[in-house]
Amino acid sequence: MGNEINMIEQMYSSIPEEILIPALVVTILGCLFDALLGFRFLKLIIVFSALSFGYNFGSVELAMYIGDVGDIGETLGLILGIVCAVLFALVSLKVYKALVYFAGGAIGVMLGLAVPLAVFGMFDLAAVGAIVGIILAIVLAVPAAKLFFNKLYKPFYIIFSSLGGMMGAAMCAVMIFTFDIYVLALSMLVGMLLGIPAAILQFKLNRDVTLADRIESK
Repeated sequence: MGNEINMIEQMYSSIPEEILIPALVVTILGCLFDALLGFRFLKLIIVFSALSFGYNFGSVELAMYIGDVGDIGETLGLILGIVCAVLFALVSLKVYKALVYFAGGAIGVMLGLAVPLAVFGMFDLAAVGAIVGIILAIVLAVPAAKLFFNKLYKPFYIIFSSLGGMMGAAMCAVMIFTFDIYVLALSMLVGMLLGIPAAILQFKLNRDVTLADRIESK
């Protein structure tokens, strides 16, 4: 934890003092939004994240790859940034959905392989375990992907967004006054505790709402 806190301190120490507190306040508001309303506005978060990533990719990475083009360099970077931002936003929800399905399928494959290998391995039947594991991995991949998307991802997202958001908000609030490593560590513990009621609130706000409802709604 100490290394992570030191990295955060170095990152914020590079920000001019006159904009440090406003930057921390904005970060706090963003963390609170994610902790309390993250799943409710998941579609908006995905699209805006894609817009931001796409613009940075186009205006910086892609523009640098193309290289110096003289006086129109800055204008080209701006155009590439806008084009990439729009394209990334348009495909963001489909890509997000595919990634969630992929993650669920990967979990099913890993469990299908790991359990038979472990069980049969105890009886020196590793080859049999590998065969059974491959069969189970194939069988479980699709059901696990569907189960993860339809049932498991929602609580996973809510719990981690609530805990992470409140921890981030508490830590940034303390950083307005001090960067003491022990105080920051304590603030993260307090934030983790505050994440519990935040998660309860998110579950109440999203009762009977699925991931598909959030990202596929018009």
